[in-house]
Formats: sequence, structure tokens, C-alpha cells
Amino acid sequence: MEHRHGTISPLNLLTLDRKAYSLVELVLVLVVIATLAAIAAPRFATANSNYRAGAAANRIATDLRLAQQRAKVGSKPVSVQFSLDDNEYRIVGEKSLKSAFANYVVILAEPPYHARLTAVETGSNDTAIRFNGFGIPRHAATITLQANGVGKTVTVSASGNVRVE
Repeated sequence: MEHRHGTISPLNLLTLDRKAYSLVELVLVLVVIATLAAIAAPRFATANSNYRAGAAANRIATDLRLAQQRAKVGSKPVSVQFSLDDNEYRIVGEKSLKSAFANYVVILAEPPYHARLTAVETGSNDTAIRFNGFGIPRHAATITLQANGVGKTVTVSASGNVRVE
């Protein structure tokens, strides 16, 4: 077969003067995209849950260290009060970072955490962790939380070491 540019092979017949894609080509591209999305979506959800649980645990650990430092600097006891029912905690006597007139409260169910406190074990009957004027906790403590099934644990040792597991 002759064309203005010379001889045409059967493979080139498919590409002559085409200005659009065929329906078959579009469907194949959509199938490939859908397959990739089906593979990636669960991985993204798991990564997002890991991020949220880790961020919430790190925030708790950082705030416990803040309370510990406030106790040392002020040479007076400082408490961090956890509420499983309200899914929040507060540093007693600390002012909010957002307003000088509000108390320091972190609600874990809100963005960016979307996490839930599942247990607070303080070695006593309440859910408060109390640091003395030297920054030493009254009891070792464990705080457990979850974000979409991913769990993290924050531990406070009897010597005051705070870490995320």
C-alpha cells in the first residue's frame, strides 16, 4: 500500500491520521488505573493510621515532658489529667497555646490525631500523672491509644523517662 510518505506497513495502518483514542484503549487505561488504586488504597489507609497513632503518642510524650520540665523549673508538683470518657488530657495549671485565658487541653479525637485513649494506668485509682518538684512521677504510668486499629503506648518510668512504643 502506498501513502504520500512511502510504503505503509500493516502496523502503521493503526496510527494513520488518528486524532483520538479508541474506546478499547480508554477502557484499558481505566482498568490499569483502577487496579493501581485498588492496590494503593489499603496501603494509604494503613500509613495514615500509623501516622495518626504515632502523632498522638508523640504529642502525649512531648506534653508529659513539658509538665515534667514545668515541675522542675517551678520546684512544685504538676499534674497531667487524662479523661478516657472525653478522650482528652490537660496539663493542670498550664495555659493554652491558643489563648492565655484557656487551659491547656488536647482533644485526641480531633484533627490531626483522630485517636482514642484506650487505657491509662498510673498505679493509683485516678488517671492523673503527677510529677513532683524534681520532675519525678509519683508512679510509673502507661497510656495506650488507638487510631483506626493501630495502637501505640506511651510509658513513664518510675525515674521519669518518657518514651513511645
